[in-house]
Amino acid sequence: MKITTIRLAQKTNLGNYESLDFAAEAVIDDEDKLNVATGNLELFVDWHAKKPIRDKQANTYRAALADPATGPELKAAAEGWLKLYEARKAAVEAL
Repeated sequence: MKITTIRLAQKTNLGNYESLDFAAEAVIDDEDKLNVATGNLELFVDWHAKKPIRDKQANTYRAALADPATGPELKAAAEGWLKLYEARKAAVEAL
């Protein structure tokens, strides 16, 4: 059996009795490896399914960094989280 198409879906709870369903489908080319294509699709689906939550958290951390009253521990946590956020965003956009 040759797998030519993969489809992934993810449901994310947004709170307040709201959820987001996100699904994507990819066609596997002959030169693509199934495991790599599946991993890339998982990354893509997870990023977009949780994007509203991540964007809200990013805005909260950006505001904390802009506030001179923010303590050093929170600033360090915000900088670390935003660094990972931007790296993951770039990885998804490069797919």
